Amino acid sequence: MDEKNSSVTKPKSSQALYHMIFNALLPGLGSLVYTRFLLFIPVVILFGIAVFMLITMNDWAKLYAFIILIVWWLVSFLGSVYYYMKDPWSDKE
Repeated sequence: MDEKNSSVTKPKSSQALYHMIFNALLPGLGSLVYTRFLLFIPVVILFGIAVFMLITMNDWAKLYAFIILIVWWLVSFLGSVYYYMKDPWSDKE
């Protein structure tokens, strides 16, 4: 059967899936393990800002640090979903 006429697409790489799972569990871990530094660097910067705010700010300003931690997780997870959809690890045709 001709592959061009098939409705079944080529499966995604398992590395792309593991990258996404690792980033869902601990933001930035999948990007560090699979060397996706364009995603890892902003995640580390957001985490550093949130930790700095938690240490130095007063009680009410610490609430903004939790918002930044939520953004930290979202950037990491959505970035890994993008890499999963793009699937840079599979063979090029």
